[in-house]
Amino acid sequence: QGVREAIRASEVGKGTNIIRLTYQHNDPSLAREVVNTLAQVYLERSVSLKTEEASRSVEFISEQLDTFRATLDSAEQNLQTFKSDTGVVKLDSEAEKLITHMTEGEKQWAAVQLRRQQAGFAIGALERALAKGESYAPSMLLDDPVVASLAEKLSELEVEKRGMLVELTEAHPKVKTLQGRIAGLHRKLLTTYQSLVEGLAKTSSSLKEELLGYETQLKKLPQAERELARLTRQATVTADIYTFLLQKHEEARIAKAATISNISVIDPAIQPERPVRPRKKVNLLLGLLVGGMFGIGLAFFQEYLDNTINDVDSAKNITGLPVLAVIPHIPRKNGEADAEEVKRSLIARQEPKSAAAEAFRSLRTALHFSSVRQEKKVLLVTSAFPGEGKTTVAANLAVIMAQTGAKVLLVGCDLRKPTLHTLFMRDRTPGLTEYLVGDAEIEATIHATEVEGLDFVSAGTTPPNPAELLGSERMAALVADLRERYDTILLDAPPLLAVTDATLLTALADLTVV
Repeated sequence: QGVREAIRASEVGKGTNIIRLTYQHNDPSLAREVVNTLAQVYLERSVSLKTEEASRSVEFISEQLDTFRATLDSAEQNLQTFKSDTGVVKLDSEAEKLITHMTEGEKQWAAVQLRRQQAGFAIGALERALAKGESYAPSMLLDDPVVASLAEKLSELEVEKRGMLVELTEAHPKVKTLQGRIAGLHRKLLTTYQSLVEGLAKTSSSLKEELLGYETQLKKLPQAERELARLTRQATVTADIYTFLLQKHEEARIAKAATISNISVIDPAIQPERPVRPRKKVNLLLGLLVGGMFGIGLAFFQEYLDNTINDVDSAKNITGLPVLAVIPHIPRKNGEADAEEVKRSLIARQEPKSAAAEAFRSLRTALHFSSVRQEKKVLLVTSAFPGEGKTTVAANLAVIMAQTGAKVLLVGCDLRKPTLHTLFMRDRTPGLTEYLVGDAEIEATIHATEVEGLDFVSAGTTPPNPAELLGSERMAALVADLRERYDTILLDAPPLLAVTDATLLTALADLTVV
């Protein structure tokens, strides 16, 4: 089953009658042998179908020759022994004439029997061909004029049919008509064979009766002469029949050898020097192309599914608010300690000429021109979720504003997870919480920084009620007092969606930066 599934046979061009046979296997020599063997077997099978009658005749005559060879040796030995023992070595003219007639009759009877056998083989081959729907070409009994005539017509019609099948199919009316004529000739040929068998049977019976008459006459001879005649007849008849069978055997062999196939091998399979597959270069190229297309398609698909804000235009369209600036990512340097990374977040002070520092200057300018007629002394900086960089933005914006000569205060209002004090490397307490609960004065919570003009207030201890403290009157009074002392106040507020703290602080701010 595996071999059958791996073999492919296809016509090379329409109507060429040339078939390409292929077989693929890991072993190149086995692939070659399978193709060549299959082609040879197919060729031999086409010949064997046409030579079935001749082959069976050859086999039958060969069997008969073996039998008669042994009989002839025995008959000649018996005749020689009888002549030596009795001294009777010659028959009279009447006995010789009788032996001649009997020998001729025996030869004719053997020829009839052989012909009957060949006719039986022909009938069997024709019936099998008709049952399988295959074409039939007689190879024996062609000396009969009727059989020879029918065989010639069959050959002509088969050639005509092959010519039609080059352009037409089996279902075409013309091909069907021609096939009907071929089937009619097959039936006539079968009837001819059957009639021939019947005629040979009658001839055989007639010859048998004639031989019985000769036997009766032979019995009237004297004892010694009769015995000599019997032995002589056996030796002569056996020798003649043996010679006759030899002749017929050669004729059958010639008829078998003369049958040729209409199939020929044009180009035998040779062992390939390289495998036909896998085609590594082509597969690699296709893999690269398909992989690239798949990757690009996947990227577009992910982009299609991505509903987050990725650019300025999307932010404007969704929020309906102006975009003040785009702050680039501040990468961590290789081998940088955690403390150094925290300090580096104040990039406006650490690297004032960097792209990120310039982005914060753009933010300062955008805030300046965003509300020309509105007071913008208190700025609230917040975000949607934690971890989006609001503290970093607030601290760097404060540094940039202080660098213009303004007096700036940065207030850490994220009482839940404060990180502002780590940027400036100051203590967390005392801070805003201590002032709001009355544990410290505001001057004790204000810390100076290394940037001239910039002070900051840390968040202080995390209280159990941050929202109540930030929304208290003491907080409002603090902001009002600080307005008088500083040019700009930046409130580093908690995220908007996580808690309500930032919402409460918006009442105290002039502008809110998200």
